[in-house]
This record gives sequence, C-alpha cells and structure tokens, in this order.
Amino acid sequence: MFAYAGAALGGISLLTVLDRYPGIIEPLWALLAAWLILGGLLAFSGQLRQRWTGEYVGLPLIFSALAGFGLLQGNVQSWQATSIPSVALLWSFALLMGARWLDVSALYRAARRERP
Repeated sequence: MFAYAGAALGGISLLTVLDRYPGIIEPLWALLAAWLILGGLLAFSGQLRQRWTGEYVGLPLIFSALAGFGLLQGNVQSWQATSIPSVALLWSFALLMGARWLDVSALYRAARRERP
C-alpha cells in the first residue's frame, strides 16, 4: 500500500525537476510523471478501500511510467555504464508492478464471475 503512495509522491517530485530536461523529453517526462501520480493514487485508494478496481486501473499506469522512465533515464545518460543500474532498477520495479497486476487481474476476473 505504501509503495503506491510512494509512486504518487515520486511522480510529484519528478514534476519539480522538469527544467533539467528541456526539449522533446520534457513533455514525455511530464506525461510519465502524471501517469505515476494518477496510478499511485488509484492503486493506493484501492488498497485503502479494499477494492480491486483501484489497483486494477492504477497498476498499468505505474508499470508503463516506470518502464518509460527507465528508457528515458538510459537515453538522457546516453546509455553509459552508470545509467545501467538505475535503468535495471526502474525496470525491475516495473516488472514487479506488472506481476502484481496479473495477480489483481485474476482476482478481479474471479470476483466478476461470482456476481449474480
């Protein structure tokens, strides 16, 4: 639950550093930060209310934002040796969010089948 809140807070903090990445990357950076904020808030509220729909909708946004940030991080640093660990870390968290979404998706589908 706190990981989702952390994702939202991370997105908010990323919006404060947009001036460091001028040009074409800035709008994409802002879009991914917005996805991270929205996905984090949706997933956090879903966990807080014990409703799967918040996570079901929010996790793909977090996943795609983290994967996108991984690509942007590598491109900003021109894929130097120092960028590889940060890219790997972002992608590993993205894959963890994707795995969680698969679990939530199975629960969501099972809950929909049980409805009258």
